[in-house]
Amino acid sequence: MKNKRKNRKNRTIDTWQNRFKNKVAKALDLPKDLMFDLPRTTLIGDMQLYVENHLGLLEFSHNKIRLHTKTGELYIYGEELVIRGVMYREILIEGNIDQIKWKRQD
Repeated sequence: MKNKRKNRKNRTIDTWQNRFKNKVAKALDLPKDLMFDLPRTTLIGDMQLYVENHLGLLEFSHNKIRLHTKTGELYIYGEELVIRGVMYREILIEGNIDQIKWKRQD
């Protein structure tokens, strides 16, 4: 019973914090990805993908790349996929990109 109360309290705090961050972002005209640490993707044609705010590389092959993000997993499918650059929480992927898919975390 104690754990249920604690979990409910944590969810209430998280909800309050999210509402507060939303209001601040809106008032200051800030992008939500900055306030909530959300992943940001930039796709250039079908040959280059730049991902910011990822939390790690989970899987890599020449036809599939899987990244961990705060909201779930990001799947990149294609052919001849290569990782051209990796920096702290940023990754540059090149190749023939066919599909990008989000899988939300439950």
